[in-house]
Amino acid sequence: MFKVDPAGQETVLYSFPLKGPQWPAPGLVRDATGNLFGATLYGGLSNYTGVVFKLNTSGQLHVLYDFPSSQEVLVPSGLVRDAAGDFYGTTTYGGSGDGSGYKLDAAGHLLAEYSFPGGSGGYSISSGVILDRAGNLYGTASAGGSGGNGVVFQLRFAAPK
Repeated sequence: MFKVDPAGQETVLYSFPLKGPQWPAPGLVRDATGNLFGATLYGGLSNYTGVVFKLNTSGQLHVLYDFPSSQEVLVPSGLVRDAAGDFYGTTTYGGSGDGSGYKLDAAGHLLAEYSFPGGSGGYSISSGVILDRAGNLYGTASAGGSGGNGVVFQLRFAAPK
């Protein structure tokens, strides 16, 4: 990860190692204190799962959530964050195997997950996501739908019980 100042000078903030979280997904979220949050495609509990991470202002990377090693999840999108500080994102193969949407709190606890059904409901989630003010998460799946060529989806996670 890097930053570029107004004069065009690049500063490397963090270099991902060969072991551990690697291959960061596009898109970062910054909080009010300057911490950066994102996701990786690989380097979780098994090398084929991703993580959600926090890079603090001192350049230290902390894993907030490590996707289960029982499945290849591949986290293709960065994160979006709501006003309460919760994070949302998607996985390509997570959930039941056809992709998933997830919601984490600021401490990295999984609050909700949606498993895409495959078929006409879409699968192979491969895009970034956006979040509206009402808490709806939108994105695209590159496969599935009535013609088999993908869908645009909307997810609304229920409030925690």
